[in-house]
Amino acid sequence: MMDIRPSPPLVYHACDHEKPPVMENAMNRDWHEAHPIPPKATRRQRVEWHLAHSQACGCRPPPPSLLPEIRDLERQRLLAVEGGAIR
Repeated sequence: MMDIRPSPPLVYHACDHEKPPVMENAMNRDWHEAHPIPPKATRRQRVEWHLAHSQACGCRPPPPSLLPEIRDLERQRLLAVEGGAIR
């Protein structure tokens, strides 16, 4: 008999996928309450918020129009961490 178990929900990282994988639609309500997007947010604020959101919550992917900038910001932060660890 074949053992079939449900897969855990996938974690979405903005730079990993052109389109997000199928995710559990559970919203991280605590994160959302602690991190509201600023009213009249600048584009940079929106990019930073959606990057943090994609790492903390599985309710929805970032807007496609912001993905290139989100990927760039994520790469910059990863390079900064890697560069700091080497020094």
